[in-house]
Amino acid sequence: MIYKEKVNRFIKNQRNINLADETKALLLQYFEAMAHFYEIIPLKKVYEILTDAYNEEISEQGFYELTDAVHKEPIGFYYIDGEDELVNEDNTNLPEYRLIIHESVVSIDLDDYYVIQELKNGKPYYIPEKDELLRYSDDFYSEETEQVVELRKFFIRTLGTDPKRAVDLVDELIMISTKENRSLDQALDDLQRMRCDMDINQIKEFIPYYTDLCNNIRMPSNNGYTAKETEELFKDSGKNINSLYIKNITLDEKHEKKRRSKTADNIRKMNEFSAMMRMYAISQGTPFPDIQIPKPEKIGRNDPCPCGSGKKYKKCCGR
Repeated sequence: MIYKEKVNRFIKNQRNINLADETKALLLQYFEAMAHFYEIIPLKKVYEILTDAYNEEISEQGFYELTDAVHKEPIGFYYIDGEDELVNEDNTNLPEYRLIIHESVVSIDLDDYYVIQELKNGKPYYIPEKDELLRYSDDFYSEETEQVVELRKFFIRTLGTDPKRAVDLVDELIMISTKENRSLDQALDDLQRMRCDMDINQIKEFIPYYTDLCNNIRMPSNNGYTAKETEELFKDSGKNINSLYIKNITLDEKHEKKRRSKTADNIRKMNEFSAMMRMYAISQGTPFPDIQIPKPEKIGRNDPCPCGSGKKYKKCCGR
C-alpha cells in the first residue's frame, strides 16, 4: 500500500511529461518487472521490447522523460543509471544510454554488476508474454514450472513436509537457483537454517530435483533464458558462452558432514548472540526483537536479512 501511494504521488508530480497517467503507471510496472526478471537491461532494449514485442504505443520522448524522472527519484527496487553514473554520481549519462538495474546488484559494490554483465554479454533476450512479464513486478512471484512442482512433491513425499511449508522451502531454493553463484552447499545451508535437515540418502535423492530446478529456472544472467535453453542456443555456435548449465552434482559425504557441522555451529552462535543481546536489552529496559534462525516467515528478496547483518536478504543469506 505504501509503495502504491508512492507511485501515485510520483505520477502526479510528473505533469510535465507528455504521457497519460495510466501509461506512466504501466511503464513503472514494466520497469519493476524487468528489474526483477533481467536484473540489468539497457533502456534501449526496454523500449524495443515494449514497442516491438508488446505493441505499446509510447512516444520515445515521453519514455525517456519518465526514465529520467525515475533516475532522479528512484521509487522501486531498482535504479535507472548509466554505467558512468554508477562509478561516480557526479557523472551524467544521456537517458538513452542508461539501464534499469535491480538495487540488489549494486547495493554493496559493483562487483556483482560486472559479473552479471559479463555473463549476459553475447546472449539474446528471452521475451515472455506480456502478462507473464508483468507478474514479475510482484517481488514474490516465480514461475510455476514442472520442476518447482516436482521439488515440492519431493519434500512432501520424502520428508513428510506440510504442503504449505514445502512451498516456502522451494521458494527459498528458487531464489538461490536464479543466481550465478548458486551451489549445493548454499541450498543445503539454507534448508538447514529452515530446520529442514536431510540425511545422506535423502540429499542424494534431492540432488536431481535441485539440478533440474537450476537448469530450468529463468535466469537474469542468461537474459531470461534458462540454463538448459542457453546451452541449446549455443551448442553448435563455437562461442565460449557460460550457460550456467549444471551437468551433474556429486555429493562428497565427508564434505557434507563438515558443512552440516559448520552450519549447525553458525546457527548455534547466532542464537546465543541473539539471547545475549535480548538479556542485555532487558537489563537496560530496551525492547530487542528476537532473531530467529531459521526465519519464521517468508522473507522478501529486498527485506532485511534475518541473520541481523544489516544487509538485504538477497545480498546476504539469500545469495
